[in-house]
Amino acid sequence: KLLSGSLDTDLVISDLVDQVGKCRLSGHAGAITACQFIEKFKEVVVSSSKDMQVRFWNIETQFCFKTIVDHHTEVWGLSLLRDDSFLVTGSKETALRVYRLSNNDASTASDDDSMSPLRCNFVGTIQRTGRGRTVNLVTDSQGQMLGCTGTDDEIEIFYFFTPEESMKRLTKRLKKVSIKSD
Repeated sequence: KLLSGSLDTDLVISDLVDQVGKCRLSGHAGAITACQFIEKFKEVVVSSSKDMQVRFWNIETQFCFKTIVDHHTEVWGLSLLRDDSFLVTGSKETALRVYRLSNNDASTASDDDSMSPLRCNFVGTIQRTGRGRTVNLVTDSQGQMLGCTGTDDEIEIFYFFTPEESMKRLTKRLKKVSIKSD
């Protein structure tokens, strides 16, 4: 399958073997800036657009089941990290926004999330040193490192710690703070 988006605001999914278009996903109000398959969730695609939205699509039903609308400027890039557990988006702002993607448990889902196969929660931001808008976000094959390019001359590399590394660093930091407070 090939996923593409363009200035006409539609996503197109094509079958490369049969050389035919499978479906067209319409719903964005601006040009598509980035799109990706989410391997962790079968038949799900995520896209970003100049309309300041990030949308999640079900390929089978050709329906947008979730929209993130908390960006203040055009969303120019997105990337998936750590086995599609985190979504990072970049816009004209100097900070990258990070969201945690997880399975939607039907027993705890609200009425708004009952149709969604995944849960998307905002977890924080990553401050960039570059001042221009984000142009591109890429990850390594393990999904641990994130590369970010902008309109300026900088390439920024961010490393996402494993949960074990995060706990080790947090413990060390808390120990350091408790020593200073004594």
